[in-house]
Amino acid sequence: MGIISGIIDLVKFIIDLTKK
Repeated sequence: MGIISGIIDLVKFIIDLTKK
């Protein structure tokens, strides 16, 4: 479950960067 959480966190971070 830790790996899944890390991936979700990474995806959110990338989406935040692309929004800018």
